Amino acid sequence: MRRLSVLLALALAACGSAPDERAASDLSGGASAGLPFAGSPGTAYAPRYSPAPPPRGVAPAPSPIRAHLVNAGPVCGDPRLIGQEIGAIRGKGSCGIDNPVRISSISGVALGQTIRVNCQTAKAVANWVDDSVKRAAKIDVDSEIASIAPVASYACRTRNSRPGAKLSEHAKGNAVDIAAFTFADGTTATVLNGFESSGPHGRFLRKVWKEACGPFGTVLGPRSDRFHQDHFHLDIARHRGGPYCR
Repeated sequence: MRRLSVLLALALAACGSAPDERAASDLSGGASAGLPFAGSPGTAYAPRYSPAPPPRGVAPAPSPIRAHLVNAGPVCGDPRLIGQEIGAIRGKGSCGIDNPVRISSISGVALGQTIRVNCQTAKAVANWVDDSVKRAAKIDVDSEIASIAPVASYACRTRNSRPGAKLSEHAKGNAVDIAAFTFADGTTATVLNGFESSGPHGRFLRKVWKEACGPFGTVLGPRSDRFHQDHFHLDIARHRGGPYCR
């Protein structure tokens, strides 16, 4: 009987400590491998549209390009932006975009899926691709950018999809989330697996993340919080204290 009581006490102690340990690792910023992946069923983490991670030790395959649009052409008065003008988007409450565009290619770089944004956001992405992404690919990876993988653009939701939070810039067409970059040499740099790496992909990802600060008013990545472990959030919101970049 005494032995049974001891075993029961040990089991209860183990159950009680697990949530605290998990919470500590979630908030530490240094244990991203232990976080539930953003796309897993029932997870409380964002974004909700990310691809599943590859098995440990297996390089991710380049994302297929699915963004071809029939009769696509230059939009927003900018030849770098290939896509279509679409009808005004009206969502619940303050959600929506008055003059949205659907973009499939930016500055000659294909997108893994189309994005729905306003012209100001589309032009900010084009400036970033021209001034930072293409140059960093040549310097750090010794290759050209073949495609970029967005995982979110317009969505009528709150910040990080949390109940009661402020409306996200995604709900205004002001934001895009980027999860990966594929190069002409066939390799892919994913934010999830490559951001903290010491190789060329890691250097590339950290450089374009840092240089997005300025073209965008808000830049968030894996070092910002647990909601951005697998993507860069880029939006054009302006803050009184200057760009907010983490």
